[in-house]
Amino acid sequence: MKVTPKLKKKSIVLSYRLDSILYELYVNITVESDRWSISKRIIKGEGSIVAEKNAKIKKYQKEIELYILRLRSEGREYVHNDLKEHLKKIEYNKSSIDSSTSFIAYFESYIAIGEDRYASQTIKAYNTTKNHFIAYIKKEGKRNVTFDSLTVSFLTSFNDYLNITVGLSPASRGKQIKNVKAVMKKALDENLHSNRDFQAVKKDKESSVNVFLKFSEIIEMIDFDKFTADEQKVVDAFVFICLTGLRYKDYYNLENYNFYDVTVDDKKVWYLSFIQHKTREKVEVPIMYKEAIELLRKYNFELPKFTNAFLNSNLKEVFEKHTLFSNKVQILKEKKKGIYLRRDLITIHTGRRSFCTNQYLQGTPSQFIMAASGHKTESAFRIYIKADSFDKANGLLKYINY
Repeated sequence: MKVTPKLKKKSIVLSYRLDSILYELYVNITVESDRWSISKRIIKGEGSIVAEKNAKIKKYQKEIELYILRLRSEGREYVHNDLKEHLKKIEYNKSSIDSSTSFIAYFESYIAIGEDRYASQTIKAYNTTKNHFIAYIKKEGKRNVTFDSLTVSFLTSFNDYLNITVGLSPASRGKQIKNVKAVMKKALDENLHSNRDFQAVKKDKESSVNVFLKFSEIIEMIDFDKFTADEQKVVDAFVFICLTGLRYKDYYNLENYNFYDVTVDDKKVWYLSFIQHKTREKVEVPIMYKEAIELLRKYNFELPKFTNAFLNSNLKEVFEKHTLFSNKVQILKEKKKGIYLRRDLITIHTGRRSFCTNQYLQGTPSQFIMAASGHKTESAFRIYIKADSFDKANGLLKYINY
């Protein structure tokens, strides 16, 4: 059963069918017809008022669907007026809380309006942050969480909670603080508050474990002839990511129409053209390695597809079975310390890092690699591949005495 918002004259109406009967509910939201998006079924525009109205519509949709699911699971009969009373109680309870928790209310609106703009994983990340935030204020017994409440002291305490109570890594804590600051900045831009203290809070950060495969190691995987047929498909999927720098989701979404060839200086060049899942921006770049073209032809441009979890677990099993990447690596991180076999640190994402790092080491200008990888800024790209470490190491080479 699906609840669909639509516009009747100037009023938002939620409609749905039960047992072939059409029901409609008015939700006390009005909008001019030119401000209503028929295709997306949301109110068009920017600002907190629009965001709050769209959030309210989505909440009503979800609440109606949940209410009817509960009725069906309990074997109860649907009574239209009972649903109306149920929604009135929810609205009353919500209004009694919103005035004292304006940051949470705005955060929910921010997420709701973002569902039509951001990738699902981005929305999931914001929801995770919101849930951590709500759990924190409940633990602290805080209710009056307004925009002005988010001081340096408050956010530092929240960060400590994420570290000590939740046990998040520095990188994960940093993401939560970054998301909170993004919501606060949006509200500040909309003149909903004048609190700038949050800008002084620095997110925790710790460099990730920098594992990548050299190009020669990728070729060794391609040439290895002891994989079973099923193992070969898993390895081929990983190798293709190593040779193109794709994120897993973008690889998974590839179809044969994402590839095309053009003739450049009497040579056929294959291109990869797709919409990035994370950024929703178009990427159109030449495929850099002939080995990637050979893989495409091997599978007739229909590459093997697996879930992320399946690929990661099976990669480790394949590498362990054939004793690949058995050299040891020392790790000293907050949440990960000790000596590890290199293969135990390799994931599907290692393929993307390998592509970017190998291209950088062979001298490809950063802006060209970024065109393929989708990184927004050169600083973010350099941090991603640990470019400074490579540059310093290469600089020292001319001073060795042997």
